[in-house]
Amino acid sequence: MRTGSRKAQIIIIVSFLIFFYVFLSFATSVYRDYNLESHIEKFDSDVRRLETLVYSKPAEVKYLESIQYKDKYAKENLNLINPGEKVIVIPQEDPVVFARGPDTHSTPKDILSLSHPQQWWQYFFGQTLTK
Repeated sequence: MRTGSRKAQIIIIVSFLIFFYVFLSFATSVYRDYNLESHIEKFDSDVRRLETLVYSKPAEVKYLESIQYKDKYAKENLNLINPGEKVIVIPQEDPVVFARGPDTHSTPKDILSLSHPQQWWQYFFGQTLTK
């Protein structure tokens, strides 16, 4: 009876080892398949992103080659004008400073000529620079 139980134990151990090997092979195969699928999805998304980039470039190149863009660039960056056009310059207004009392200064140049403590005094107690 010992030889029969010994054979049964060996068969159980060998079948357990075979089962463990098959299970480990299956698990590694599933893991590799999962990694492969994730890489394929990443590459697909990269391909879609690059396709949209490639298809948008001809429109951008067409715009950069257009006369409207060249005219706009020449006017904004090179300060050129087309024949027959006139340039209108609108001057900026000087900032308005309102005084509260008779001793306060009325222009920013006058305030800048004061000492720093006097400027701070004017800032907090003297006048406002807003309308």
